[in-house]
Amino acid sequence: TTGLQYTYTVTARDLSANQNATTASGPKSATAQTPIVPPAITAPTSRHIVQRTATNVGAIEIEGTYSVGVPDEIEARAVVMTGGGNNGTTTAWQTIDASPAGGSFSGFLSNVPAGGWYQLEVRTVISGTPSTAAVLEKVGVGDIYVTAGQSNSANFAANQAPQDDRISARTSASTSTWTLATAPLPISNGGGGTVWTWLANRLIAAEDIPIGLVSLGQGGSPASSWTSPGGGNYNAHLKPAVQSFPLNGFRAALWHQGETDSIGGVTAATHSGYLNGMVSQSRIDAGWTIPWYLAEVSYHPSSNLSMQEPIAAGQRLSIHGDALTFFGPGTDELHLTGGGSLHFNTVGTNAHAQGWADILLGSVTVTPENADFEDHGWNEYYAPISYGPTPLADGDSMVIDLVSTSLQLRVLYWRALASRGLNAADGSNGFHNPTTGTYAGAIDTANGGVLPNMDGKHVAMLDGGTAGNYFLQSTRALAKANTTYTFTVALGVRDNAATFGTARLEITADGVVVASTSFDKAAIDALHGSDASGTFTDATITWTTGSTVAANQPLAIRVVKEGGTGTVLDFDNARFTATALNDFNSWIDDFSLPAADQNFTDDPDGDNLDNGLEAWFGTHPGQWSSGLSLGSTVGLVTTFTHPQNASPPTDLTGYYAWSPNLSNWHASGSGPEGGPTVSFVPNTDGTTTTVTATASEPLDKLFLRVGVMQD
Repeated sequence: TTGLQYTYTVTARDLSANQNATTASGPKSATAQTPIVPPAITAPTSRHIVQRTATNVGAIEIEGTYSVGVPDEIEARAVVMTGGGNNGTTTAWQTIDASPAGGSFSGFLSNVPAGGWYQLEVRTVISGTPSTAAVLEKVGVGDIYVTAGQSNSANFAANQAPQDDRISARTSASTSTWTLATAPLPISNGGGGTVWTWLANRLIAAEDIPIGLVSLGQGGSPASSWTSPGGGNYNAHLKPAVQSFPLNGFRAALWHQGETDSIGGVTAATHSGYLNGMVSQSRIDAGWTIPWYLAEVSYHPSSNLSMQEPIAAGQRLSIHGDALTFFGPGTDELHLTGGGSLHFNTVGTNAHAQGWADILLGSVTVTPENADFEDHGWNEYYAPISYGPTPLADGDSMVIDLVSTSLQLRVLYWRALASRGLNAADGSNGFHNPTTGTYAGAIDTANGGVLPNMDGKHVAMLDGGTAGNYFLQSTRALAKANTTYTFTVALGVRDNAATFGTARLEITADGVVVASTSFDKAAIDALHGSDASGTFTDATITWTTGSTVAANQPLAIRVVKEGGTGTVLDFDNARFTATALNDFNSWIDDFSLPAADQNFTDDPDGDNLDNGLEAWFGTHPGQWSSGLSLGSTVGLVTTFTHPQNASPPTDLTGYYAWSPNLSNWHASGSGPEGGPTVSFVPNTDGTTTTVTATASEPLDKLFLRVGVMQD
């Protein structure tokens, strides 16, 4: 046990030296002269958006000309425009060019807070006198996305108009001119709507910043046309686009393509190679490491699942192989909302946009989709009936169709894959409604068709095929530090237990298995407490992360059938949860302190409160805090207060002690042998604790302290 102690002191501090005063820079002197002719702004142009930084500010590059005299300097500022929806903070005048010459000027207006629209004002200063300002309306600081791929990233989707004026689209891949982002967007082909306006509407509603779109998608284009060297779409669209921006000049590149590649029988390795070539060359040409988000997409009505699964596998290979390549949404199911059309209808486009928004806004969770396998009713157009499908009849199965190019039956949100994960699994895989012959107790007349631990009438199945086939669901959630991940599945053992194929549950992070346990019949019996034949029994695995986790570790869950031909694995009610640890290490991780300042006894802010006490108090370990505050002493009773963490780390225990001389310390209710005692009674109200210290007899001196111990 490690102990910390804090002795009460009162320190008066003059904080004036820490106050930052911000003043606007004005003209060099004030003289009453006739206003000078204003300069002309040549760049940026109206509706221009600048990418904000991690500190939520941006720098606006300004170019222009002047026609009268030689200015001493050029000044600029950004003024929040009037009108509903516009936001931000008006800046002070800044010198953007301290030595203009030759009739032109250029420079940056720095530290403009994210927001818009701004009115950009630029003026010259000659002999201390500013000119009237040139004005450019509608300049913003927000997020910019470069988008590429084939038709579902171009203008072939359902339409949604901009719901906010602060959504701009680039009109050229290579030139920074902008327009209101009304579909069809410039550069991309197609004459319909685009998912990117639907996405921008969501982002601006959530973050209240301008959104810029550079839409490069070309309908029907294969991935090979976007790779480098030799890709026509890469050279014509992507390369000039990324080269037109400064370093870190847009937030990310969003990619949606794979449909065309599934027609041609492209392998996982080949498709991944195309993507890797595109991503790596774009970063070389841009001069910085562009974050890429790759959608998981492979559906085409003219291909089949055996051709599609390698495409999605190639996308996963590229995502898992690069720390700054992330999962976009999975969209293969969305085609079914429109009767199997290649292009998304209104329902599909809405879901497509929401998938992107959830990822970019960081609102995804580990909760599995279709975890009970009930979201699977097809009508004659094989569109899923999301409002509650009629379950299969007792004994009926929906077997994944690997070869049909029309009715592509699949298990929504799950992929049934061969052991290496690069191709579709063989065998008769899908879901079924158990009955006599599988689980006699699951007939409708016996238990309503649902056994204990099942969640509805449908259960997933891996039947026959090669050993090691598995069901996979990739979440878009990233592994977090100091978190326990729990994966629970109801595993079924049929009445004929000899068919049980042994289940292996796995959790993967960035494609690497981080937790894995096999459950044979004996293990299921042990969990069940008796012979598990004819039942479903919950099996669970966990993975607890440490105090640090590498960035971009997307999580996935797998249910593997270890047996091959002649074996079967049924399962249902998949649950995947994340529980944050509430201990000191997880608490200190939240403050982004250097590793050398994160120990229990460190005091990085120098306020004489070690990190352990800061955790108990709920104060910031990197910012000065006052600690204890003396209340009053009336007779034998002294009160003092201290901050209190409403949910302190569970491995910490606070305590109080007293001393008559700062040498000998005594716990509550105790004291020197035969001498006085002091008892402490804390009372917490919100984030403040008031402690009453009551002495058994008058004391000449009383010193009080609070300490914390770590288990």
